[in-house]
Amino acid sequence: MMWREVSLGEVTTLQRGYDLPERERKPGNVPVVTSAGISGSHNTARTDGPGVVTGRYGTLGQVYFITEDFWPHNTTLFVKDFHGNDRRFVYYLLGSMSLESKSSVSAVPGVNRNDLHRLRVMRPPLPIQQRIAEILGRLDDKIEVNRRINRTLEQMAQALYKEWFVDFGPFQDGEFVESALGLIPRGWGVKGLSEVYNLTMGTSPKSEFYNEEGNGLPFHQGVSDFGERFPTHRRYCTVTERLAAQGDLLFSVRAPVGRMNIADTKLVIGRGLAAMNHKLGFNSFLLYQMKEHFKKEDSIGSGTIFQAVSKSDLEKVLLIVPTISAMQRFDQMIQRIDRQIEVCYRENAQLAATRDYLLPRLLSGALSVAAGEEMA
Repeated sequence: MMWREVSLGEVTTLQRGYDLPERERKPGNVPVVTSAGISGSHNTARTDGPGVVTGRYGTLGQVYFITEDFWPHNTTLFVKDFHGNDRRFVYYLLGSMSLESKSSVSAVPGVNRNDLHRLRVMRPPLPIQQRIAEILGRLDDKIEVNRRINRTLEQMAQALYKEWFVDFGPFQDGEFVESALGLIPRGWGVKGLSEVYNLTMGTSPKSEFYNEEGNGLPFHQGVSDFGERFPTHRRYCTVTERLAAQGDLLFSVRAPVGRMNIADTKLVIGRGLAAMNHKLGFNSFLLYQMKEHFKKEDSIGSGTIFQAVSKSDLEKVLLIVPTISAMQRFDQMIQRIDRQIEVCYRENAQLAATRDYLLPRLLSGALSVAAGEEMA
């Protein structure tokens, strides 16, 4: 069975998506797919799933595999015709092509489908396509299972925080007293954020101290390399002025204000971030208190929208402070959940690294599917 070099247009026909303003969307379960991925729902589909979508404007280079019938937005290109090729193979093929580099040079860069159709690609026979899609798909499916597990675990932890420290469920039999934040159990208090948490605001060293070779400590200017829970490290810094310790909460102080990650190692923080840790060591309590307090990104306090917040803004935030015994009990319970989340996250990082190693090699034919199956 021979591989052939063909145009992308011989493998797949791309079509521009369809406009659907928010005001025209109707309640339903059909995913609306924009250049940023699934962004809402509607009651009508415009194409059948499984399908493949990539950004036409906005988030260029991202490719999405949609398993169900969906509405492709006009900010996207979607595969109208797979020409008999394996659909998931086409998804991986497009994802390997760095489509963002194919954008037009203009004030608003975008991807031209006719230009994409002329690109040259290697097309293996359908049985090989199916085996490649199965190898890579097996890795992605496991990643998605772990993501779902982590979302469930985080929801459990957040629900427990709310039950204890917002609804006061376990403490209802005790006496309540008035506070600046309403009724709270007797013995609890209300304090400013800086009285409860150690707070370090980031700063930005000169660019001459940055590198991508791993010299120094990881450096994060803002949220661009935030992950689902921990950041990925792409840039490093040899000047260590403002540090976050391993386990610190990384908190975005520039738009989007309130986005959070956890430092998985000691790192340098830029002016777009603050680092926090609990003065008594209850960092699991800290994480879920901050998630509850800043439910809406770009907000602080009682929902006021901010494009940036200063150290004084954060210090003014009032927080309910439970007794040490209550925080200790909560932390002991939640740490087990947090450790399980980290295990899944670490496994996903390894799975993604394996997938990213195999993908270009399998799609180019440089690695046989038999070898790929052994490595996966």
